Amino acid sequence: MAMEQCTLDSCPESFAVYGYRPNLGINVFFAVVFSFIAIWTTAIAIWKRRWISYSVVIAVGAILELVGYISRDLGWADPFDVNYFSIQFTLLTLAPVFTTAGICLSLKYLASRLGPGYLNISSKFYTSFFIPSDVVALIIQAVGGGLATSESTSDNPPSPSDGLLVGTKITIAGLALQVASLTVFLVLFLGVVLPRRGRTNTAEPKAPSSEPFGEVPISVDDRKISRRRLLYFIFTLLLATVLILIRSCYRVAELSQGLSSSLATDQWLFVGLDGFMVAIATSMMAIVHPAFILEE
Repeated sequence: MAMEQCTLDSCPESFAVYGYRPNLGINVFFAVVFSFIAIWTTAIAIWKRRWISYSVVIAVGAILELVGYISRDLGWADPFDVNYFSIQFTLLTLAPVFTTAGICLSLKYLASRLGPGYLNISSKFYTSFFIPSDVVALIIQAVGGGLATSESTSDNPPSPSDGLLVGTKITIAGLALQVASLTVFLVLFLGVVLPRRGRTNTAEPKAPSSEPFGEVPISVDDRKISRRRLLYFIFTLLLATVLILIRSCYRVAELSQGLSSSLATDQWLFVGLDGFMVAIATSMMAIVHPAFILEE
């Protein structure tokens, strides 16, 4: 029986385009989480009118996640509908790119205030290199995701013996670029925020300090930001980067085995290594928002 003719009464759930029936409760939970993030960051952009670019990219990523999980909720009602599958696959693959863009914007700001760090890299490098890298990864994943879902849900899909679908290979390339970019970014991030020995802060620094772990407040935009608040912000960005990196590595491994593999059809592995990784990272970046944390 063709998939479009299947219903929950006539076909087993394992015949679903996902390889399972999406769990309604967990997908509603993620939809609620990302809706709150989108509303919160949009409200901050309107209210504070500071860090608008940061708020916008986090909100856009959250909206894409929201629509993706709504599609999975609809997939619970009809797990054989290829359109719901295509929407959620594409959007949930793309959305974290916007979260990483927010992290890049933050590191540029930190580097401009704390100094270039161990590697002596200009703060402008972080956005001029990593933002274009994110854009390229986004385009590659969008093209690959669209091709992968259309190929896998076509009337005559390739057999497993034919190897990976062209679209899946393209998506893997985009995710691999994201993994490589995040790995380099993480190294440079540590180079900026780790304290440098042999130097001490003064009570009134004339230039931005390269030691974020000093005992006195840090000068940011001619204001004094407490050491503790700055550390909260740095820890948030660091943890968010690691979580998105874990998620991206998982997606590369998942897709490398094909959309019908045991990894790709394991719902709870997806929930744990994609859903929760992105939800925690994005929630932290929304809660520890620089418009508040970097206020005097």
